[in-house]
Amino acid sequence: MAATDIATGGVLLELIQEANAEDCVVIAVSGSAVAGLESWLGQLGYRVRSVSQLIREQLFVEYGYAVGPPRFFPASLVNAPLTEALNFVFPEWFGDRSLPCSVLAERAEGAVIVTGRPFLTGHATEPSSPPTANSVDEAELLPQASWVPPGPKARREPGTEEVTARRVLLSGAYGTWLEDDGDWIRTVDPSQPGGGRIMNVDIEDVRPGTYLLLRDGETERQALYAAALMLMGSQAKVVEESQAKWKGALREQLNKHGRTHVVRKLADAGVKSSYRAEAWTEPMLARPRSDQDFERLLRWLGIDFHPAYDLATVMRRKRAQAIADIADQLEEVVAAADMSLLERNGHLRLELKSPGFRGVIATRVLSISPHVEVIARHEARVLHPDRSAKWLE
Repeated sequence: MAATDIATGGVLLELIQEANAEDCVVIAVSGSAVAGLESWLGQLGYRVRSVSQLIREQLFVEYGYAVGPPRFFPASLVNAPLTEALNFVFPEWFGDRSLPCSVLAERAEGAVIVTGRPFLTGHATEPSSPPTANSVDEAELLPQASWVPPGPKARREPGTEEVTARRVLLSGAYGTWLEDDGDWIRTVDPSQPGGGRIMNVDIEDVRPGTYLLLRDGETERQALYAAALMLMGSQAKVVEESQAKWKGALREQLNKHGRTHVVRKLADAGVKSSYRAEAWTEPMLARPRSDQDFERLLRWLGIDFHPAYDLATVMRRKRAQAIADIADQLEEVVAAADMSLLERNGHLRLELKSPGFRGVIATRVLSISPHVEVIARHEARVLHPDRSAKWLE
């Protein structure tokens, strides 16, 4: 900005020098942009923040100077402002100068529509006409991952201990697989205030830009299972035996008749989530989520409802406690970590004290394959090196 775009950099500097450093903030589009602008303006005493940092710090000031056109920033910067006045500073050759509208504005009575005034300096020309419906969306011109469809042999029904999954490219030259029948995955939101950054989201809600929390080289499932058993104390052995009994019976049916047959028979028996039959054989899934589904599953397998139901419910409760304990530890570690590093670099290593949970990586999702492939279940959610997406960063 200071060296290669003299006009825009000069205008920005002139604007912020008219205001007191305490009364203004320079707003950058990303963590890396924050670092770059801070190296220039920080030494002059001016604050530089990203939008998420503004929200996190609840920094209310009189003047905000966003470096870049409005479409580069979240709509909340305009619709839920943290500054009394907001200025976007960008080169005149960028044609789209429209301000974002609230998604509710067009449906609300008496909605407030935020408008702006353009100030052209130097040799700037009048804004060009707005893009037409046939114009190419700039998002289509951004770097995209090249996904190769799997061959005909890969498009098959998963066998025993296999699962359908999608390949995911992650920041920091990482990759992983997310299974289609998974229920939730742990994430971190650096824009949230401390104490509320760790969340569990449904697998289908993971999108590019989501920050996943994954263990380096292995999943956390086995460690969580061991932690849950430890919380059960003397009851652990009885619970393990009960779990092994009904899960073993279900696995035997899957091995003998195949997934399609078992899913159909369970559906006929009234099990609404029968498509998750294979997932229920996983140690970390103590039981189906629905009480009725679990009862009908046990009846179909010929397993006595009691004590299998009671012990599985205890297992699920202790698993939830173990998950909450780890989430609390993650919150403490994340609170002490520099979230600007995560936003700037796209990934951050977190070290927990609990055995089995050291080496947790927070990493941003860059792209998700549109193609489903069959992989071994134990390969799902395992973080592994993958330089395919390095150029996307």
